[in-house]
Amino acid sequence: MNVTLVSGQTVGAGRYILNKQLGDNTMAWLAHDEIENKPVVLKFLPAELYQDPRGLEELRTQVGIAQDLSHPNVANIYELYEATGEDPFICLEYIEGMNLASLQTMQPNKVFNWTFLAPLLKQIFAALQFVHENRLVQGAIRPSSLMLDRSGQVKLLDVGIAGTLNNPLYGGPPTTGAGGLLRYLSPQQVDGGQPQTTDDIYSLGTTVYEFLTSTPPFHSGDILPQIRGTKPPTIEDRLAHLKISNRVPPIVSSIVMSCLSKEASARPQDVDTIARSLEFAEMSEPEPVRMIPARTAPAPQANVEYVDRETDIVVPSKWQGQSVASRGQSAPRKKSSIGILAVVAAVVVIGGAGAFFFVSRDSAPTDPAAIGESSSRTAENSALVETVPDGTPAIPIDTEKETADEIKTRRAAIEAAEIARLAARSDSGFQDIFNGRDLTGWTGESDVWSVRDGAITATLNADAKRVSSLVWDGGPLSDFELRVVFRFDPDEGAHRQSTVAVTYRGRKYNQFELRGYQYRMTRDGNNTGMLTSRDRLGMISYTQKTVVELFNSNDRIRKIADLEPLPVILAAIKKNDWNEAVIIAQGDQFVHKINGKVVADMTDSNEKRLAKSGLLALELMIDYKPYTVHFKDIRLKRLSK
Repeated sequence: MNVTLVSGQTVGAGRYILNKQLGDNTMAWLAHDEIENKPVVLKFLPAELYQDPRGLEELRTQVGIAQDLSHPNVANIYELYEATGEDPFICLEYIEGMNLASLQTMQPNKVFNWTFLAPLLKQIFAALQFVHENRLVQGAIRPSSLMLDRSGQVKLLDVGIAGTLNNPLYGGPPTTGAGGLLRYLSPQQVDGGQPQTTDDIYSLGTTVYEFLTSTPPFHSGDILPQIRGTKPPTIEDRLAHLKISNRVPPIVSSIVMSCLSKEASARPQDVDTIARSLEFAEMSEPEPVRMIPARTAPAPQANVEYVDRETDIVVPSKWQGQSVASRGQSAPRKKSSIGILAVVAAVVVIGGAGAFFFVSRDSAPTDPAAIGESSSRTAENSALVETVPDGTPAIPIDTEKETADEIKTRRAAIEAAEIARLAARSDSGFQDIFNGRDLTGWTGESDVWSVRDGAITATLNADAKRVSSLVWDGGPLSDFELRVVFRFDPDEGAHRQSTVAVTYRGRKYNQFELRGYQYRMTRDGNNTGMLTSRDRLGMISYTQKTVVELFNSNDRIRKIADLEPLPVILAAIKKNDWNEAVIIAQGDQFVHKINGKVVADMTDSNEKRLAKSGLLALELMIDYKPYTVHFKDIRLKRLSK
């Protein structure tokens, strides 16, 4: 049919309401799912595809396989909708965040350094390994097909369908000239071959090559004959030709070039081979891609850049004084990918790259600039500190003279920096203890605990008479750091105080629950992050640094200092949205964080009752109303004593 689509139109038998087109792709729309009450992406099929029986059947098969897959680094595909009288479309998961192509364009010389890129590649490798193990390929990997979501995960888009949707036979890009997608296709694909695992390897190579050099291997002139018969320049040669300084470990260059081999058999045959080869591709802190001398100008000028001392990232001088750091703490002096991502993400928003979309489950998608009040008080990064390269005081922001757009943009920048802080957290030493697909490695009641959309989902009925636990099968833990991202489903009624817990250093109390230290989580945010124990009722830490002492055979709490005020902590918690809990247990020291805020800090000096090791579990507390909670991105790092 190819009926003209307009914003506000309903499609899919009234289930989806179109919101707006995404980017320059007239076939992709942001829409709202009226049944699931969430944003989704709808990709309408070109006429060349849905009028071709063979192509359409191929797409049905791919979507059928992809529908059953769930992985934290793969964007979900929900359905292929076909009905008489409507244009067919594919419904996909909507990712809140930024794509790596947009992020890359905001970097100096449009390159990532290896220290920045390596943690992201680990997630990309995990996604592709999972996809290939399930007999699918992505088919057209490129920077714009990789999204960084608000919880800090890379998401691979269009798994199983990209090859078909981008096939020139079905309305895809042409196979001549210097077209965008063509630059990432293998020689076998441009000659009409069906996408294979080795084609994904080739596309992955072109993407990493571009991340490190600013351009794909072939990017100008008539690309097709170059893809077929021209050997690409090495990464070092391309950087030298472009006069860009970007230190790349030699093993990285070697592996990337092997991915670009003309013959499929000469490339690495699986992603695991690449991941293992790059596992030890480490080096000392890379030199900055570009340095701009510190200047002593008395005031910032529009469109003039400076280098942030903490990150070596170039940002507009009109935003001097707006680096984000922890309230009440001095900014760390060591440069890291965390700081880099935070500033770059802020620049992406400031520069109007259009890479961010923030959507609540209860409303239509919102422009980043409209985040408003919530972003101005989000987590620790809402504190503005002054950092000027030459050490002179930054000129304070005159909010009375700021335009409304500037205020909105600044608030969006703060929110972007918080997203980037979560995204760039160091992966060193962490292991994923939840695979995003099933409950392998965990033990619990199957009628309570399940996996849905890449997250552990638990529902406790109102008539439940006891606690329900999901115990990690990894055995006793002593000293560790645990990170868990969680979210409660909204409550339709007035009840808000549903409670769950992460129990650690626990012991088996009965068949269904543990007893040990607990990190409490509640639907309304109150008491979230509290450190307590169900069989040590005198032991508690919340918004205070405390010591637990032995007193008359019981626990006595002694306050050492106050932490963040309760209103600040509650403002950092995103209700009905994903939040990150962090638990650090080392010896007799325990720290709990929520979205970067330290909410509990306790020393358990009661040697008679100190648990030095024990089991780990997620636990649902008894309630008089039913509730549902979700957990994902569960990562563990064992600490040395």
